[in-house]
Amino acid sequence: MKKLLLFCLPVLASGPIFTWSFDQPTGVVDPTAKISMFATITNTSGSPETISWAGAILNLGPFFGIYQFDIDAISLLKLNNVPLAPGGTIGFNYGILSPTPPPVAPGTYAITFAAMTLCTDSTYSDCSTSQNSTNGFQRTVSAVPEPSSIGFLGAGLFFLGWRSRFRPLA
Repeated sequence: MKKLLLFCLPVLASGPIFTWSFDQPTGVVDPTAKISMFATITNTSGSPETISWAGAILNLGPFFGIYQFDIDAISLLKLNNVPLAPGGTIGFNYGILSPTPPPVAPGTYAITFAAMTLCTDSTYSDCSTSQNSTNGFQRTVSAVPEPSSIGFLGAGLFFLGWRSRFRPLA
């Protein structure tokens, strides 16, 4: 199953409007890199609100089987009981993608669905679901030269330097 359900709520009701987005929706990484998914929540309502609980759901899409997703539970717990003024923002780490097993084949990978539920009371009766991030998440994995290629390049540069040493000056 490609969907990874991280938290679920007993009741979803209308509430304050929050939006969220990934801080760096696109980027280039090397085939062995772990990817931190930093994001920001914004209170778009006209009144101050306090986030009492936050939950997340994610569909890894093309990342599935290539990367393992680990939620940053500590970062999500830090969102509990956070007051946000109108237009106020708070940053957090949505999670970390780790290659399984590294290295990952070069290419472009995108999250197909990432959503959050934010509640403003501890009984979960006043929750606002931001169905998806406002900007998505995509990473391009770049090809990294093999160590032997770098060795050949170094040997070639050494030979050119050594050869120029014995060249007569004009």
